[in-house]
Amino acid sequence: SGMLLSIAAAIGIALGPEQSRTSTARTDADRVRFGVLHRNSEGGYAFRHPDRWRTEEEGTATLLRAPKGQAVVTFGLGARGAVHDPENVLLSGIRRSYRRVRLEALQVAPIAGRPAVTVAGTGVNERGVSIRFLAATVGGPGRNHSITMFTTAGGEAMPALQRILDSFRVTGRQAG
Repeated sequence: SGMLLSIAAAIGIALGPEQSRTSTARTDADRVRFGVLHRNSEGGYAFRHPDRWRTEEEGTATLLRAPKGQAVVTFGLGARGAVHDPENVLLSGIRRSYRRVRLEALQVAPIAGRPAVTVAGTGVNERGVSIRFLAATVGGPGRNHSITMFTTAGGEAMPALQRILDSFRVTGRQAG
């Protein structure tokens, strides 16, 4: 659908020269079982993730980790208001937490049939490790939903992260 193409374009731009290597990784990601459906009833959302990835939930927030630590995804509630507000895109938080942040893509396209803004880019964490990130704000029935994805600079986990993002659904009203 249009949403898949929009996010794929954002990730493709973010990957840059790594994109050709990712086509092989995409085949590997397709072999990974995405059999786990995680629902956060307080947050009003659900998503699928690979069997070996682990979740931690605290209230409306969910943390998802790849088995070898090569990727981390956070889901939660964001601010109220228009998703197009730059503060709702989580960029200011990323700029505060990472150095040398470079925005490589910005997409305004629906996610799960809801208005959304997605940004992708690179930065350096507190340990000096280069990372890639994708941050999305998805309009919700009350507060917006925020999704942040971080992976190592090589981007090997990006195909799996794309499938996780594609599976995201708003399931109902949130607490708070």
